[in-house]
Amino acid sequence: MKNKLVTIFGGGGFLGRYVVKELANLGYRINVITRTPSLHLDLKTAGHVGQISVTYCNIHDDGQVLKAIGNSYAVINLIGLLYQKGKNSFENIHINFPKKLAQICKEKNISKFIHISAMGVDTSSSKYARSKLMAERGIVSTFPESYILRPNIMFGQEDNFFNMFARLACFSPMLPAIGGGHTKFQPVYVCDVAKSIAILVDNDKYDAGIYELYGNEIVTFKDLLKFILKTIGKKRYIAKVPFPVASFMGKCMSVLPVPMLTEDQVEALKFDCIANNSYKSLKDLGIVAAQFEHIVPTYLVRFK
Repeated sequence: MKNKLVTIFGGGGFLGRYVVKELANLGYRINVITRTPSLHLDLKTAGHVGQISVTYCNIHDDGQVLKAIGNSYAVINLIGLLYQKGKNSFENIHINFPKKLAQICKEKNISKFIHISAMGVDTSSSKYARSKLMAERGIVSTFPESYILRPNIMFGQEDNFFNMFARLACFSPMLPAIGGGHTKFQPVYVCDVAKSIAILVDNDKYDAGIYELYGNEIVTFKDLLKFILKTIGKKRYIAKVPFPVASFMGKCMSVLPVPMLTEDQVEALKFDCIANNSYKSLKDLGIVAAQFEHIVPTYLVRFK
């Protein structure tokens, strides 16, 4: 047992569950920070008795954040939003909080600070991407030795992409190919992203900076929709939805408690999300990227 403490903000989310498992297997003590501890107590089963704690923290309260970090060896920020609702704005969650967290970690001499950003923030004009890019700049100016990871669209058993469209195909006669479905992606396996985080926590040989995490295959949005339909054995019409129409749809859906699409997400789809080879990648961490064609069918089988 290493007996080093790692604090994970947002550890109860999709990626967080896999990060907890990776770090627990390496012997770290883990403090999972979440708004709803009672919903994530199952995370404790990923380690030995007492190895993993699940703690409430109001991230807008500096005192609570400071207490949550405690004597951590490493701090990981996985908190992020796909859409804005009330106080949970991109400015508050993507820009202000990460910079504040980085500053606290710097003042407390935390050995490692790892922040999850997103691929494509260099080029996209969406509010989501711009807020992620501003967060990166704020972190680097505060804690230059930070590790910033930019994953592509992530796939895995609980993902919100392949599962969503497979579910949609179960009751809808068509699937929407926004902007014609020409946007390019390089999907990355959530386990590979989690391994990247664990490797950076557990090793001192890797330089700080930006890492882009992506798969080897470049595929279009339309390619992914076709793959989903083939995997679940359903025939559906793939409708080309022009960006202006999709933007209007996103604007209307934004009023829903959990919108399936927002205007800003449509804006993001106007830009390809592929590597520009300017940053370090999975290969630099010794990870061979898993292919989505091999993994996704194992969990979409329930939609057949």
